[in-house]
Amino acid sequence: MSLLKFTISSLELTMNKVSSDQELDLIVWSLIQGSSNALDFLDYLRHTLNRPGQQEEAFQAASKFWANKNEPRQFDKAVAALEQMAEEGNEMAMFHLGRWYRLGYGVN
Repeated sequence: MSLLKFTISSLELTMNKVSSDQELDLIVWSLIQGSSNALDFLDYLRHTLNRPGQQEEAFQAASKFWANKNEPRQFDKAVAALEQMAEEGNEMAMFHLGRWYRLGYGVN
């Protein structure tokens, strides 16, 4: 599978129209794929468990960056994007944000 990249304007447009798990997963992947912190990819793998997504790429990146767990995290951008979408009334984002909070993402 190829890595997906969104421009800021296309990401904002896409965020407003998310209506499936797969669409949301693509947004999350686009926000973390440039990370060098293994924990971002482990979070993605937990998020996409039992769903199609970029699991192989995430697993490879987590393995590659295993020693870089102190590098800046990118998954916080995904949490912020879901919070914005939920505030705008997106039910898919509300559901996943609740699930993420339960898993500890975005909770200090």
